[in-house]
Amino acid sequence: MKLTTPIGKRIRTHQLASRAGLGFTPDAMIELILHSKRCGFNGDFVAVPAAWDDDLTPQTAVEIAMEHDVTIDICGFLPGEHFSPLSKDGRKKAEDEIFRQLAIRSVLAKAGVTGNYFNGPVDHGWMNGVFSPDEYTSWIAWLNAAAAADEITINIEPLNPVESAVTDAFRTLHSAIKETNAKRIKFQYDFGHAWKRKMKIGFFKMLLVEDLVGFAEFANVGRAPLDCRRGIPMLQYIKLLSQLPEGCNIATEPFDYPGVIAKLGSKMEELCDTRLSGFDALKRDAKYFIEHGVMADLALAA
Repeated sequence: MKLTTPIGKRIRTHQLASRAGLGFTPDAMIELILHSKRCGFNGDFVAVPAAWDDDLTPQTAVEIAMEHDVTIDICGFLPGEHFSPLSKDGRKKAEDEIFRQLAIRSVLAKAGVTGNYFNGPVDHGWMNGVFSPDEYTSWIAWLNAAAAADEITINIEPLNPVESAVTDAFRTLHSAIKETNAKRIKFQYDFGHAWKRKMKIGFFKMLLVEDLVGFAEFANVGRAPLDCRRGIPMLQYIKLLSQLPEGCNIATEPFDYPGVIAKLGSKMEELCDTRLSGFDALKRDAKYFIEHGVMADLALAA
């Protein structure tokens, strides 16, 4: 089968939570790496330091990555109103939390186990309240300055309207990037969140032309393929993967965060079967990707 992804493109897997309790432990990280490789992925993955257990230090993550010959993409996260970057008393806390997570990325970068980027829904505090366009634009400008200081790119993930109060999140981020000339900010484009925001594929094509896609992410394609269940034009997105710029990553997120699933309730059921564990979902992701040419057959990917 002719692959739709460029030769050598590495498919990431996203951090799971079901085996890790409240915190993501070193053992959980190793288990995910080994399971990913058994499924045919190369083991590289996206990790969320905001959920790391105290035993999972940056140096421990480096040692695990080196031992298992993988890279680790750092996913930034501002967990809730306490870290709102857009409230008067939350801005400093949000800045400090981003600096803390960027420092973790720096440790991994110096060891050569991560790239020159930082990902995640860091344009807002998760499930936070409404804020003004000026406040949002100011925060994007701050993130761009922080990225420039570290000489990296920040790939921001606009979320669905349940998890993010940002109005028209995809277009709002695009406008802020343009308004502030934020050369260090790109999109982490999650096809599921885009569908929930009623974004058409033409918007993704426009971002490709403007070189504003730094990360393309599939979500829940293994649990219940969203193109079959909810009409997301996933196969059309797949055909566009070969147009991703050099250095753009592709990932799958077999969603497995019990606390988030419990909080979102029936809204999560609109997207996927929440009874299926993330590890089982990852197997289905691999099957889906192989069937549609996103990655090589298991025998070739080993």
